Amino acid sequence: MDYKTKRILPGLGMIAVNAIYFYQFAFLFYSYHYTSVLYFFMYPDWILIMNMLFATIGIRVGFRLAFSNISMKQAIRVEIPVLTVGFLTSLLYPSF
Repeated sequence: MDYKTKRILPGLGMIAVNAIYFYQFAFLFYSYHYTSVLYFFMYPDWILIMNMLFATIGIRVGFRLAFSNISMKQAIRVEIPVLTVGFLTSLLYPSF
């Protein structure tokens, strides 16, 4: 495997993970506002929008890793804190 392939595969993986993360919260946002489904617990809009923004940042970092000049170390330094804050906010908000 050459250097370019070693960057493209993790970049595409980051894009896939963040696209699924974005889709999950975009679907919740849509179903909260535009369907007649009644949920027992609903995340506030600011959490949904914040997580969609974090996923968008992750998708951009994935593209930059796969197709531009960003190193794996720089991509991980951005990706891990962003996803950690998003997951922790989504998990800890119901406990307050």
